[in-house]
Amino acid sequence: KELMNIFINYEWPGNVRQLKNIVERMVVLSEDNILDVKDAPNMMLSGISEMEQHVVDTNYSTSLKEARDEFEKTLAEDAMTRIKNSLIIDKISKEADIKVEQADFQTKIAQMAGAYGVGPQDLLKQFGQNPDFLSSLSQQIVNDKVRDYLLANNNIEYVEVKEKVEA
Repeated sequence: KELMNIFINYEWPGNVRQLKNIVERMVVLSEDNILDVKDAPNMMLSGISEMEQHVVDTNYSTSLKEARDEFEKTLAEDAMTRIKNSLIIDKISKEADIKVEQADFQTKIAQMAGAYGVGPQDLLKQFGQNPDFLSSLSQQIVNDKVRDYLLANNNIEYVEVKEKVEA
């Protein structure tokens, strides 16, 4: 129960894939058949992000150049993961013929407005002419539709999707 509270209260900076990776890591590294608080990563216990944990874990005896190189490597790996995820989403959306309609924008704007406690018109006045906002909104809609598509099609595993992209 305590471990469940840690999972619920942790501010997830990533997505469901991050949750899956952490649980898989815990299962592999656990010495018991039942996961417990002692199996949780330090970053979850302290409430800090993976990037912050990396900085905390960095050996202070390393040189500035080594620390910078390691940081740049981490950033590059993160960027590659984001690019691969984006390619996967694009490929699935094309295969599933997922389209973004005007009604999708209206629904998403209404959801966002409700989350921020403002009216949809107020949100549109503030951000409606910003191309970055519209692009981000469009990508969120596609991501949601791809997620729904995957869930509706028996939770296609990430590995299978990754193999499709690499094919």
